[in-house]
Amino acid sequence: MSPTVAEMLEAAAERMRAPELLSEDPRQEARELVAHALGIVPAQLADCAHERLDARAHGDFLRLLQRRLSLEPTGYIVGAVEILGSLGLVFGVLTRLAAAGLILVMLGAIQKKIFVWHTGFWGKGSQGWHYDLIFIVMNLVIIVTDGGRFVLMK
Repeated sequence: MSPTVAEMLEAAAERMRAPELLSEDPRQEARELVAHALGIVPAQLADCAHERLDARAHGDFLRLLQRRLSLEPTGYIVGAVEILGSLGLVFGVLTRLAAAGLILVMLGAIQKKIFVWHTGFWGKGSQGWHYDLIFIVMNLVIIVTDGGRFVLMK
């Protein structure tokens, strides 16, 4: 018999507490993995805490957990997009595409700060989402101006 959502959350949070994972919030990471496996947002987990995972969702979750336990950072794809987008802007290569990619990253960061971390606009100690909004506006300017006159490839 497969575990309930609540049992899976508890077991995953316990495994995420491993010191080598360097997780700031193991419970939250476990919530994100379980929600992703179920195809829902983490806020909906409370509604289905006592439901049993079907075989597909259980398998999806175990694969996600294994990737995380093998020290793969949760946001490694986002990190790659940030680096490639930044390089594109710095060297003037595909500036519109690079700026659009960075806008998507910043929108994801704002969403996480507002709905997951419940951070205000200014936040505490510059941890708000005001800088992310500034980066979105700057990238919109780059998109509208097509990167300006000094780009290598449009």
